[in-house]
Amino acid sequence: MLVILRDMTNFVQTNICEVSDSDFQLMISELCGCVNLYRDDVAKQPMAYLLTAIVREKKKMTLDYLPFTRVLELKVGKLEALIANWQEMKSTSD
Repeated sequence: MLVILRDMTNFVQTNICEVSDSDFQLMISELCGCVNLYRDDVAKQPMAYLLTAIVREKKKMTLDYLPFTRVLELKVGKLEALIANWQEMKSTSD
C-alpha cells in the first residue's frame, strides 16, 4: 500500500489508479464515499492529493454515504467498541 517511495533524495510519485492492489482500491473508494468525494476526481492523483482535499475542504468522515457494511465501517465500529470498553473500565476503576 506504499504510494510514495523514497530513495534518499528522489521521490517516485504513484497515482491512486496505478496501484493494482484491489484492497487498496476498495479502501480508496470507501474513503471517498465517507467524505462524499467522487472517486474519479482523485483516481489520477497521488494519495497525498486525496488527504489534502479532505483537509482543505474540511470534509467530515461519515458512514452515511456508504451503501452497505465495508472495511472502513467495520474498522470504525471496532474502534468505537474499544473506546467504549476503555471508558467503561476507566469509570469503574475511579
